[in-house]
Amino acid sequence: MTVDEFEMDPHYHLYRKNEIEWDIKARDGDIKIEFSVYDENVQEAVRDNFEYFFETASKEIADRVLNLWDEGKITDREKQGFLDILRMVMG
Repeated sequence: MTVDEFEMDPHYHLYRKNEIEWDIKARDGDIKIEFSVYDENVQEAVRDNFEYFFETASKEIADRVLNLWDEGKITDREKQGFLDILRMVMG
């Protein structure tokens, strides 16, 4: 299914302050859907379907490492070591 708009916003549960809840909103044309899901269910869905997310996750992690390197917070050796391990772990 595709939609015109999609949002996932995490926040702490209104009454149970130590639990994170996600508000999910989708709109397709005139049809709007809104619901909330506990973080543990979102995490389980990501874990069970990680093969669909790993490319995006790998790129985001690599970009963050490169940003740290650009800012001088990690050395060339640390950057390369991390990227080598990331390639081994993520494929």
